[in-house]
Amino acid sequence: MTHDEPVPHIEPGFFQPKHLEIDALLDGEPVDKEALRAALAEATTRDYLVDALLLRQLAREAGPSRFVAPATPRGPFAHGARLMSQEIAISS
Repeated sequence: MTHDEPVPHIEPGFFQPKHLEIDALLDGEPVDKEALRAALAEATTRDYLVDALLLRQLAREAGPSRFVAPATPRGPFAHGARLMSQEIAISS
C-alpha cells in the first residue's frame, strides 16, 4: 500500500473485542497466549492484524523520523537585539 492509495472502506462492526488482543500485542503489552491463538483462528481477526500493521507502517512513514525543536539564535546580533527589546519594554 502506498501513500496515494485510498484507504479501504471498513464495514460497521468490523472492530470486535477480540481485536483488543491484537492491539495489545502490537503495543507491546502483556497478551493472553490462548486468547490470542483463539482470536487468530478467525479470518476476520487475521485481516484486522494485517490492516493494523499496514496502518502503523503508514503512520511511521508519514511523520518525521526525529523531532527537533528550533534552536534559539545565539549570535552577537541576536543577543544585542534581545537586550534592546528588554530595555525598550522596561522604559515603556
